[in-house]
Amino acid sequence: MKTDEELMEEYKKGGEAAFNEIYLRYKKRVYGYLMKRVKAEQSDDLFQQVFSRLHEKRYLFKEGDPFAPWFFTLIKNYHLF
Repeated sequence: MKTDEELMEEYKKGGEAAFNEIYLRYKKRVYGYLMKRVKAEQSDDLFQQVFSRLHEKRYLFKEGDPFAPWFFTLIKNYHLF
């Protein structure tokens, strides 16, 4: 099984399957993170925005960095809340 970091490197190069795996691994954590910070009716829209933001900013991920802290920092800095 590939690490999150390996998947992110593949995704940066255009690997759609890598994105799908990242999504599957993180969807529950992201949704839970959002539910703790916003009203329930906002969470679905924000959830989609988070993964759009990941797509837009994937080039910022640096090889060797741990993925999860980077991703949640990206979410936090998006000013969703």
